[in-house]
Amino acid sequence: MLLTIQRNKFDALCNEGFFSGPVSDEEVQAAEAALGLRFPQEYLDMLKTYGAVVGAGFAIYGLPRPEQNAPLSGKT
Repeated sequence: MLLTIQRNKFDALCNEGFFSGPVSDEEVQAAEAALGLRFPQEYLDMLKTYGAVVGAGFAIYGLPRPEQNAPLSGKT
C-alpha cells in the first residue's frame, strides 16, 4: 500500500511537469548496450512510462527523444 501511495505521488509530480514520453524496449536495450550495464527495474519503469522528466524543482534524467532534447532557451 505504501509503495502504491508513493508511486501515485510520483506520477502526479511527473504529470505536472514535462516528460518526453515512453521509451521503447529497443531504445532501452540500445542504451544499456552502449553503456555496458543493465538499468534497475524502477528506472526501467520510469523510462517506459515517462522517458525523462522535468518538473517544478526537479529533473529525472532518462532517454528523451532527440527532437525533445533541445535546450530550453531554443524553444519558442
